[in-house]
Amino acid sequence: MQVGLVVYYDRSALPDSLTILAAGVGEHMVGVAGECADGFVGHTIASAGYLRDIARPLLARGAARADRDAAGLRMTTQIVAAASSDPRAARRDAAAQVGFYSTPKGYDLLFPDGQFAAERAAAREALARGDVSGVIAAGEAMVEERAVFGTPEDVAGQLRRYADVIDWAILYPPHFGVDPERIHANELSLIEVASGWTSLRTQPKRVQVVTLDLIDPGDQDIEIIGDAEMAAGHPVRVAAGQRED
Repeated sequence: MQVGLVVYYDRSALPDSLTILAAGVGEHMVGVAGECADGFVGHTIASAGYLRDIARPLLARGAARADRDAAGLRMTTQIVAAASSDPRAARRDAAAQVGFYSTPKGYDLLFPDGQFAAERAAAREALARGDVSGVIAAGEAMVEERAVFGTPEDVAGQLRRYADVIDWAILYPPHFGVDPERIHANELSLIEVASGWTSLRTQPKRVQVVTLDLIDPGDQDIEIIGDAEMAAGHPVRVAAGQRED
């Protein structure tokens, strides 16, 4: 499994070909991804169990309808991720996002057999009255299954539960009820998680990491991955992540 943080991407250069990944939650949309797309993107609070036991069979069914091999589909998902030197704050931020995303009734398939029905109802009611603390309290019950959080080392360890389910993990920084300063600090911490991921693999790989900040390509001693034309004196905002060769 590869790990990256996607915040921004550049569209200035057109590739020769595109890999098309389709996102979905419900039965029909996930099936269409298996039928037509090159891969699948799971929802931000999709659990590893949902991806393995519900999404994968639906993808396989869709692929079979089109006489395609489901094994060739790239399996990815966004994952709520909060990394901080203060594990309690990281848990709080992750719980806020999980609670917020648990509220739409259209996401029922992410919670089979009525999982967390009471907590989801409480989050929905809290959101309706503008009670951020109530949303967080509801998210607390779900956060350990639906997010990764804690120190960067904690986050890396918790990502292991997805290792046999997906090919690529997209780390999603919480933003609901989170101060901008903490969002930015988390993004930088998640870069640390992505850059250190190869130490958790059996086969060491080369990793390149770029920063989330506005940078001047002429001043910063880093490698910028991509095909965009960049010149010194023209700061650009670049994505954070890693590439493995």
